[in-house]
Amino acid sequence: MIIEGGKVIEATLQPEKDIPVKDEGFQELQDDAFKKKIVYYSDQFDHVRKEVAKLVIGQDEVVNSLIEALLANGHVLVEGIPGVGKT
Repeated sequence: MIIEGGKVIEATLQPEKDIPVKDEGFQELQDDAFKKKIVYYSDQFDHVRKEVAKLVIGQDEVVNSLIEALLANGHVLVEGIPGVGKT
């Protein structure tokens, strides 16, 4: 992922080649425990995003993309003009 001037300019995913993908279409989620985990982690993501956004003002897309990359164990290169808090 490359971020320049506060905007994502390139994002690439490289899926594993050996993992078979099975398209079963949309299925309604029936597992309540799994639903609770989704809600929990969604709330945690929102909390982290809000805390970071307190220091990085006006860069919501950048903050979201950075957190997503961290959660995915990815790498991010942030580019932009000096003085906008890339460090």
